[in-house]
Amino acid sequence: MSAGSVGAQSRASSYNTCQRARVSACADTVPNVPSAGKCLGAHAGPVIVPTPRTPELDGPRAAHRQRTGAGEVTIHWGLKSTPRPDPGAGYGRKTRRGEDVGQNFKAGQRLGVEEYKASVGEAIYHSTVREPLGRGYTRGHRLPDETKDPEFRFGHVPPIHESSKEAIFPRNVVPNSEEARAMYRKTHGSTEAGEMSKRDYKFPAYVQESRHCFGSVDFKDSNAQGLGVKTALTQDMGPDLQSHVPTKIVNDTLEHFRQVSQDHLGASRSLMQSGRQHPPGHIHGKSSNSNLESAGAVMRGSYSVQDQKPDSDLGKCTANGRRNYLTQDPFGVPSIRTDILAVPYEFRSLTCTTHFGDDDDVQGLIYPGKFMAKGVGDEDFFARRTQEELADILKGMHREVPPETFVDIFEAAKELHGDGEDICSLEAIMMAYGNRAAAQVA
Repeated sequence: MSAGSVGAQSRASSYNTCQRARVSACADTVPNVPSAGKCLGAHAGPVIVPTPRTPELDGPRAAHRQRTGAGEVTIHWGLKSTPRPDPGAGYGRKTRRGEDVGQNFKAGQRLGVEEYKASVGEAIYHSTVREPLGRGYTRGHRLPDETKDPEFRFGHVPPIHESSKEAIFPRNVVPNSEEARAMYRKTHGSTEAGEMSKRDYKFPAYVQESRHCFGSVDFKDSNAQGLGVKTALTQDMGPDLQSHVPTKIVNDTLEHFRQVSQDHLGASRSLMQSGRQHPPGHIHGKSSNSNLESAGAVMRGSYSVQDQKPDSDLGKCTANGRRNYLTQDPFGVPSIRTDILAVPYEFRSLTCTTHFGDDDDVQGLIYPGKFMAKGVGDEDFFARRTQEELADILKGMHREVPPETFVDIFEAAKELHGDGEDICSLEAIMMAYGNRAAAQVA
């Protein structure tokens, strides 16, 4: 066996079975060149082994990592084996059945004589005549008689043999005249395909020359006497090309400041120091005095015992008229303004942010009072009133509660309060009336 065939077999052993068969069938093009690497032989198996795979999960980990399929509801892995409870009478709170859609549509329905009277009253409006309900908008146009034919159609009726291309690009059509196209070109800017836009400027005669160029030139020759580049770089010089930058006379103070504050080419920037020459050993700064106190003595100080005591005004106000004093009255404004009279709800602005202590709680917001829609709150039932005021409020109950009976109810309501005052609340009146009615039934 030649070295080339051995090399071919060693190379073929690094592939899988299908690739090994394909390589072995190919001819070795360089039999004199030995193969690289170590020959493992056919019994060693493939050199490139497959990558390690992710191990399969089992137990609680598999239940936790399990994903739902298409159309399956996602359930927590800890609740997969938990049965769903019976809904029974249903979840949530039952709502009170109100009016349905049919009743809402029939709320404003009129029939018979009432509907006729409404139609007569609406007939005087111009919109009722021109825009009748269920019919088209009447504009009062009088069309010719031929339009009343059921076979009549508006628009151009093309022949049967005419195609859509001929309708969009008709043939045998007289083109627009030059005057019409000139008008469209002037008013609408409409030009033909490939036509140059012209503004019809009237230039002088020398501009119409073929070699004329717009712009101003200093010389007629092409290279500006060899000074074209110099002219471009020295635009601040005089009109003569051989001149230099004109001299500008300015204040020397500004020039001295520029020399000191700006950087200059080839020179270091000035550090704002004087140019004096100091002798060797010169020390900058101010010399200290002859005091021999150390830094520790300065930090510790040499204060007396009286000076080291706290100041007499420590923690006290030093401004005249603002001395601290003990008092039981709290300072500042309370969060709940019980110190002022609360504004009634009906007169309170929507933008009022003052908390009077009578705001509704969460239960009151979710379940408001029965009479809140009429502007009567719960506090109105607990407010204590006189007998005459309560009789005026309950005047609609005179048939059930005669005036002589109302006096007994008022006295029973006063006993419910227990303070002996000649005023009681509407809540006590209702409770006393309920007790009286229950006693009569019993």
